[in-house]
Amino acid sequence: MCKKRAINPITNTNWEGTGVTPHIETSADDALDVAYLKSLEVLSDKCKDNDMKEYYDRQLKGLHAKVNPITVDESLLKSYAGKYGPRVVRFDGQRLIYQREGSATHNLSPLSENEFMLDDYPGFRLKFVVEEGKTTAVIGLYEGGRTDKNMRDPAQGNGKS
Repeated sequence: MCKKRAINPITNTNWEGTGVTPHIETSADDALDVAYLKSLEVLSDKCKDNDMKEYYDRQLKGLHAKVNPITVDESLLKSYAGKYGPRVVRFDGQRLIYQREGSATHNLSPLSENEFMLDDYPGFRLKFVVEEGKTTAVIGLYEGGRTDKNMRDPAQGNGKS
């Protein structure tokens, strides 16, 4: 039986198993996220339409946080726990949990010290308002630029950070 092998006519070597050196080195687990991140960066940089640029930048912010997770101090997370109108935020010992009246609960992942996205619904984000060392409100940030604000329930204490 005759075995066949592909040989590069220039190098006289077999390229099987050698692969191609990637332009961006990353782990196999992160490869898709990193490729998506780089694609969004290019699209955002070249975009002339303000609405699309905002969309790309919003996606980038979430993806950056996923690829390079942000750690927020536990005392700051605890200071955000409370009731804000129809919204409730609680600290479960590790992370913040969000719930709107009568709805399911959602884990929150930090995008910055005071802005978080829902793990299972990245189109909505929460931003905590801190004034003079007190958490006073939360702002809902929606895709498309819409926002709404709920003040912290005064019965929740002062929310000192």
